[in-house]
Amino acid sequence: CLPEGFCIQANELGGADCTATEGVYQGDDTFCGGGVICPNPGCPGEGPCLFANGTRGCQNPECCSDICNLDPFCCDTEWDEQCVEEALNSPACVSSACNANAGPCGAGNGTPGCDEPLCCAQLCEFDPFCCDTEWDGLCASGAARTLACGAPPTACCLPDGTCTDNLGFIGCNAFGGALSPMGVVCAEVTTCGGPPCPWDCAPLPDGNGQVNIDDLVAVINSFGALGGPCDSAPDNGDGTFGNGTINIDDLVAVINNFGPCPGQPL
Repeated sequence: CLPEGFCIQANELGGADCTATEGVYQGDDTFCGGGVICPNPGCPGEGPCLFANGTRGCQNPECCSDICNLDPFCCDTEWDEQCVEEALNSPACVSSACNANAGPCGAGNGTPGCDEPLCCAQLCEFDPFCCDTEWDGLCASGAARTLACGAPPTACCLPDGTCTDNLGFIGCNAFGGALSPMGVVCAEVTTCGGPPCPWDCAPLPDGNGQVNIDDLVAVINSFGALGGPCDSAPDNGDGTFGNGTINIDDLVAVINNFGPCPGQPL
C-alpha cells in the first residue's frame, strides 16, 4: 500500500521496495482487489459515510479509504451523493448483516441486521450494535424514525438555524440537529435554531420535550451500549454530542440538564 492509498502487487513492487517508498507491505499471499484496502491519506473524515455530508471524506476509515481510492473526488473535494451511492455498494461500508435474508427492520428480530439494506446500513452506521450483535427494540425504534426505513419526512432543526425535512433521525443526529415529532415538517415548525436537547432521549421515538426521570432510566437501561439515542455526552463543541458509548458521562449530563428542553421546535 503506497502512501497515496494505491495498491501495487508485490510482483510489481517487492516488499523491500515497498518499504523504501514509505509504503506498507501487506504480507505474502495478499492481493490488490482481494480484500486489501489501503489507507487513504484523506481518511477518516468527519461526516457520516451514508449521507452526502458536504465535507471531504467520511468518518469510517475503511469505508472512506475504499471509496476515495476509487473516486478521489470524495476525499479531494466533497463526499457527495455519488460517493454515498458508491459506499452503498461497498462491503467496506455496508455490513453483510444487511441483506434480504435477515429479519424485519420494523421489530426486534433477534439476529444481526435486517432485511432492508439501505435502512439497515444507515442504522448500523449510527449504532454498530444493530449489525454486530442484534437488531433489538432500540434498533427497530431508530428504524421507525429513519427515512430510508419508510419514516415520514420530519423537520430537523440544524445547528445553523436552518430546517430540513429530508434527513430523518439518523441524518439529523449525524449533523447535530434536533428532530421534531414524527411527521411535523418544517412548514409547521415555529422555532428553529434553539440549542439542541440530546438529553431528552425517552420515551422513544422522540422524547417529550422534558429531561426527566424517563431519560435517567433510559440511560441506566442502555448502560454500556455502543451509541444510541441516549449517548448525549460530552458536548463535542461542533454541534454533535456523545462519544460512542453510553456511560457515566451521559448519566451526569441528564441529571445536570433536568427540566424543560430549551429552544425545542414546536
